[in-house]
Amino acid sequence: MKYATGGVQGKTGDELAVEVPEAAQAIAAKSPAPAPAGAAPATKDGGAPPVTGGAAAAPPPAKKQDPANKRLRVSMWVGDPLSIIGRWKDIKTGAHEFDSTRIKAAKGVLDDIGIISGITMKDKKVVLRPASTMMFLPKAIDACHENGVQVTLGFSIADEGSVSGGAGKAFVDWLRNPVGPTLDQYAADIMEFVFEKNKANVDGLGFDVELNGLKAADADNFSAFYGKLADLLAAKKKFLHVATGIGVGGSETALLGTFRAQPFKLAKGHPNIIIRPMAYDMFNLDDDAFLKWHKDVVNYALNTVGLDPGQFQLGLKTIHNSKVAGYDPGPTWSPTKCTFDAGGVADRCKTVLKPNNVGVCTFAGWLDFNAINAALNPGMPPANTVGSPLQVPLEQALP
Repeated sequence: MKYATGGVQGKTGDELAVEVPEAAQAIAAKSPAPAPAGAAPATKDGGAPPVTGGAAAAPPPAKKQDPANKRLRVSMWVGDPLSIIGRWKDIKTGAHEFDSTRIKAAKGVLDDIGIISGITMKDKKVVLRPASTMMFLPKAIDACHENGVQVTLGFSIADEGSVSGGAGKAFVDWLRNPVGPTLDQYAADIMEFVFEKNKANVDGLGFDVELNGLKAADADNFSAFYGKLADLLAAKKKFLHVATGIGVGGSETALLGTFRAQPFKLAKGHPNIIIRPMAYDMFNLDDDAFLKWHKDVVNYALNTVGLDPGQFQLGLKTIHNSKVAGYDPGPTWSPTKCTFDAGGVADRCKTVLKPNNVGVCTFAGWLDFNAINAALNPGMPPANTVGSPLQVPLEQALP
């Protein structure tokens, strides 16, 4: 995952990035959404033209969700399905071991796990990425549901460093001229691939698209694609979450193009879309400014964009990092900018999230979710309770 402008830019696990997570092997699986036929060429700044064929009326505002007696969503990103039910012993050889103790301990306190790597685009088709996904996904789904935890499958595609890779460039080219398939068709293709072809009984889908070629002008097509996919998911009582970012002071104007192409407002009119900004790695901020930034991000989402609190979770990093040779953090740097422990996440829950009725999503891996849940949901129902959490309530409890 890349970092918002104002900090150091890079991709987690990238040797050229400022830092390398200790969980790099698990997250390394993260790899490698749209105008109809006859669409106009890209705009002068390289962005997407508006989708032609007649503009649809803006959707009516979604009914606000009442936070009373509803828990707030506690979520976790992981690199791949095996991370839910075990761990890699040697990812190069495929050696692994199963361990169900962590998912069992999550019962009642963790609402969902988002698998970052699962599917991607190749030659305008939906494909598995990594290929080992289906080796572990069915067991991971079963383990989650047995313990009352929802699980989502991720679509991910990312460029390395500042270079626009072939897969990323192909995706951007398609997004700006979405023919064979159209936006709507590719959304349908994803649904068919996940739920029909692979029979994956996941509770939704997640997107982590971080491409250097994206621009603000691509937001219209991206939003149309996400909206169509969210509507298809809603018909199955499932949800969609999108990883994006925001700058200092709650500004979307000075961001990396990949985040400007995926603005917070894309969730409006689609109550089953959750925006999850990656709110970490702002190395140029001291701790007080970092806390203020988190408050500004929440304020921007709820009061400037007008999202329902049920459509928003703050992304906080929990994996540890090591310095890269040749990079020395500035004098205001502290480990907080890289990672929180469970206590740090719990503090943000108490001081920033709970007062605003928004949830949290940690990146990436296991920690003490009992402490986090206690801070975010004091006196609230446990996870897997019908009508909760506020962020996309369960229609019915899982098995």
